Amino acid sequence: MDSLAIAITTALQDQSIRDRATALGEKIRSENGVATALQIIELEALKNPPLSRAGLVQ
Repeated sequence: MDSLAIAITTALQDQSIRDRATALGEKIRSENGVATALQIIELEALKNPPLSRAGLVQ
């Protein structure tokens, strides 16, 4: 059996891996990733305006 098949089989059969995956999935679902990403992008845009807004490019 190749290493990928072994890894997949282990991930599917090992209860501790499955439990951790379930917990991680719940955490990810509870976060609002799109809103967080938008906030980060907006903050960065305010700190580092595009060149055209900074008057460096016509």
